[in-house]
Amino acid sequence: MEHHHVELRRNAMPRIPAAVLLTILVLMGCASQQEIPQTRTDLDPSTDFRLFKTYRWFDGPFFEGDPATAEKSQYTYLRDAVNSALQKQNYDWQQFAATDLVLHIHSGMYASQPVTDWLTFNWYKPWWGAYGERVNVSRYAPGTFIIDVIQAKGTVLVWRGLIPGFFSEDGTILDPESVSTRINDAVSNLPEAIR
Repeated sequence: MEHHHVELRRNAMPRIPAAVLLTILVLMGCASQQEIPQTRTDLDPSTDFRLFKTYRWFDGPFFEGDPATAEKSQYTYLRDAVNSALQKQNYDWQQFAATDLVLHIHSGMYASQPVTDWLTFNWYKPWWGAYGERVNVSRYAPGTFIIDVIQAKGTVLVWRGLIPGFFSEDGTILDPESVSTRINDAVSNLPEAIR
């Protein structure tokens, strides 16, 4: 009987082909990337959006320290991105004329805001909640970018877009490269203006 001597090396690691190792590393990297939270929208189903063609921007007052409106350059950048998305939906911006809609952007802020009487603020309340002298404050996740579309006649909130994970705690935009894409994604759910 013949004996074959097999030499075993201690601590020998099995050889993994480079392509398999590279694939594993790539998959691990994809798994560790943070997923961007999904955009959500809501509209008043009783609203006849066929009546709306024009809009203007809400001119304040704004919450102090709101990342969407506090810095003029950031506000203008975000407003321009929303304007671009609305043009794709056939809406016309007419800031200094009577319009069908009023737009307002704001955020779910990291610092809490006080409840304010209806009578001490302008006609529109970005935290919209109830009729009457007081408003019920709704809280959104900190860092959420909120786009409100208000029917100018009657000041009724008819559509809202929520883009979570948009602002950092210090008020900067978390992913500037995705701003247009994320805003377009939200606004694409607003019914198109009929021409």
